[in-house]
Amino acid sequence: MPSAKMLRRLMTCSVISLLYGVSVGALAHTGVRDQVTSSATSTTTSNNAFTVPHGCSGAEGGPDPLPVIGQSAVFPFGNASQAVWVRLGNPNTSIDPVTVIGGDGFLNLAVTGIQDGSLFDIQREEPGALGAIPHALNWKGGSLDTSMLGYTLFRVSVPTIVNNCVANLRIRIAVANWCEEKQNEATDGNNNRADWWFTGETGTQRFTDPDLIQPTYWATLTVKNPNATDANCPADQRFDVAVMPSGADIDTYLPLPGFTKFPPPF
Repeated sequence: MPSAKMLRRLMTCSVISLLYGVSVGALAHTGVRDQVTSSATSTTTSNNAFTVPHGCSGAEGGPDPLPVIGQSAVFPFGNASQAVWVRLGNPNTSIDPVTVIGGDGFLNLAVTGIQDGSLFDIQREEPGALGAIPHALNWKGGSLDTSMLGYTLFRVSVPTIVNNCVANLRIRIAVANWCEEKQNEATDGNNNRADWWFTGETGTQRFTDPDLIQPTYWATLTVKNPNATDANCPADQRFDVAVMPSGADIDTYLPLPGFTKFPPPF
């Protein structure tokens, strides 16, 4: 059952959808603007964006939503011991990435920031453990009008999909929209310091606030496989695969100085 906090957000989105003729689904969560298609033989580069549809709001009856003034995003990266791969179904089960993207199963999306000052003044690529290979992006110095839709731009190169029974590769990205500075779970009585668009299933230890963590939702880049056809794989054998950043990567790269107050949980 949705929390009172989420019901309030959905009600707000419903009113906006009636006024402006846009879908509730597009407004309810921060997501990824465009789907992409992966070739079986080459990677696809996507100039894409996160959608930022509203500000941060807390419990029902609390203050109006706060403008988004910063954002962080952590992309899945690495091999099966670094990123989390699952075959989606009922239930979800783990899957070897070698059977999905081939090669040695190492995922590098070549994450790149795109210079744009329309929403945030400061944009930064955050290098990962391997030095020059970023898989996290940060934005700050902004103030999104809570009644408008914003875009934060990025570029990725999606991998090939070598398994013709994988209909879609769901690249799940841990995104945090920040609305207050120097807050954490202990100090944010209104629960409106941030919105987190990911779950705790990969084992985060710092982002565990039940009022902010999502029960099922991730900001997701969907990669469609055009080779998942009847000629290559019967419909009843096709499935989707999701890849997510590890809890350790989320805890390392998602905190944004100035917004997350130590000690965690944030």
